[in-house]
Amino acid sequence: MCSKKNAEIILKELIEYGRDIDSVIARRAIKCIGDIATMVNMAADKTIRALMNIVKDSSQQLHILNQAAITFSEILRKYPKKWGIAKCVQIMVSKIDLIQEPESLAAII
Repeated sequence: MCSKKNAEIILKELIEYGRDIDSVIARRAIKCIGDIATMVNMAADKTIRALMNIVKDSSQQLHILNQAAITFSEILRKYPKKWGIAKCVQIMVSKIDLIQEPESLAAII
């Protein structure tokens, strides 16, 4: 259970898992980071920054890019005017050639 009190601790752990080469672990961690952003309003900025860093650091790991596209889209729906969302969209559009999964492409569009 994530709350305002423990969101930062959980986020730090999920960031590590989000960079994992195991696609199942990384995807689940990235999805959980997005869930924290949408459920714990106070943690949204930190989660957006964390996802951007994961994407920048892992640009050749396609499973990370594909899941991040979906997760960014979910966060964008919840917080259309958050400070980092425009930057997230720019990052994902710049990597659109690497995105291969239909659901991820649809999330970007």
